[in-house]
Amino acid sequence: LQLYQLQMKQSDYKLSQQRANFLPTISINGYYGAQQYSDDFGLSFNSNDWSKISYVSLNLSIPIFTGFSTKNKGRSASIEYDIARITLEKEMLKSEIEDDLIIKEFNHSKNAANAANDNYQLTKENADLQFQKFEQGVVSLDNYLDSFDDYLKAEVTYLNLLSDLYNYYSKILSRNF
Repeated sequence: LQLYQLQMKQSDYKLSQQRANFLPTISINGYYGAQQYSDDFGLSFNSNDWSKISYVSLNLSIPIFTGFSTKNKGRSASIEYDIARITLEKEMLKSEIEDDLIIKEFNHSKNAANAANDNYQLTKENADLQFQKFEQGVVSLDNYLDSFDDYLKAEVTYLNLLSDLYNYYSKILSRNF
């Protein structure tokens, strides 16, 4: 967004510059020094050969014949400014929508991770109970291994959802909420 804001400022400055081209310019120049006048090409360092000269000039320039091109440049700068303004507004809206989406995805991911954690804890308890039953000879090794496999799947699901949650969290931190 900062890039688009800078582009808008730049186009605003360009528009101001083009508008200023319609105005007359006033300039003041001055000179205080010495010059040497002679009919030959020689240079003399004698102080009598040098004449003191000083002047001040005031210059007023009125743009008469450049009006058409200045007007077109002004229109072009105005259009560039409008484009930069509209682009900035669109990007700000897009950023706001993206911020809302990231927050919603973070909340959904948080709820899913909490549910997966609950499921993980239940499958862990179930696997522990199946192991106790296996030790006592109540269930077979296949039943215990099936429950342990379910426990491992629940653990992987929980860790994947937790990774997604931290991914959204890092996006939120990077966007400076």
